[in-house]
Amino acid sequence: MKNGMRVIDTEHHLEIKLMIDEWKKSMSPDQWKLAGGDMFDNPDSAMKKLFEIVMDLDDLRLKTMDECGIDFAQISLTTPGAEYFEPETGKKVAKAYNDAMMEAIAKHPDRFGAYMALCPEDIGWSLKEIDRCTAGGMFGWSTLSNYNGRYLDDPKYFPILEKLASYKMPVYLHPTFCVWKEYAEFGYCLNGPSLGFTADTQLLYMRMIHRGIFDRLPELKVLMGHDCEGMGFFKNRMDTAWRQGLGQPSVNIGASLRHEPSYYLDNNTWGTTSGNYSQIALRATLDAMGKEKILLGTDFYYEDIKGMVDFIGDNPNLSQEEKECILHNNAEALGFGVDHRK
Repeated sequence: MKNGMRVIDTEHHLEIKLMIDEWKKSMSPDQWKLAGGDMFDNPDSAMKKLFEIVMDLDDLRLKTMDECGIDFAQISLTTPGAEYFEPETGKKVAKAYNDAMMEAIAKHPDRFGAYMALCPEDIGWSLKEIDRCTAGGMFGWSTLSNYNGRYLDDPKYFPILEKLASYKMPVYLHPTFCVWKEYAEFGYCLNGPSLGFTADTQLLYMRMIHRGIFDRLPELKVLMGHDCEGMGFFKNRMDTAWRQGLGQPSVNIGASLRHEPSYYLDNNTWGTTSGNYSQIALRATLDAMGKEKILLGTDFYYEDIKGMVDFIGDNPNLSQEEKECILHNNAEALGFGVDHRK
């Protein structure tokens, strides 16, 4: 609780050992070091205690949540994600995470929920896994902004989105490194949260709009972190080509938009607060999207989990109604913070 308000964290990450082991095997020693592998390998690392929490689904995580005022955490598999690997390994990683989360939900149904992990390159397996995970109480899919350069708007992935929409489950579009060489050559300082993560997620989102995914699945709901990856700021600008009469794709992709792009921001899109502590950005996002469209996300463990809860709960620039919406009302309206076990 925060100041008497229930707190639901809709972006709260988990690492699993199998994924870390497979990630390390996929890299050379130099690549592993560059990726920050020392944090996993060095038993004396200052990060050791944090990673014990990040890989825990019991007392350590619950204690951290309690200290920060978080009542319910909607957990997702973090970097590099099951989508990073070739399909057979990706399926093993996804299944291991999903199994762990279903067990944790059964043990702590009042504290944990979870987005499922899938292997988009194996459509048939993923469709069956959605059914299995749904029966086990998982809700929604957290997926990366690209799959080694492939994007979710590709028609081959549509059956996954269609299945999730039929279950009325949201999709969380989570950033990963942009594959464009102009970003990659600078490494994390440019290709991480400062720019590359946002640019890649914005690209995916706009591709989904122009591919006609929301026209075909008008009930599909997507979430993006970091104040909706800044899309509220671009709400007017994203319609410019439409206003100019050039709003349709210039190549034949089998789709034409029924509405201006901002329509889908208003009707199919929600944002979370994760990783953005700017009063100006938060207010701009609320003004552009409405108080009913913004949810709390702490981006644990990458950001300051308590700092984000306090940023919303103690924020003098937010009304009590806005705080209630962000901390729990909007999450509950989307189906987070409840026990989904059948």
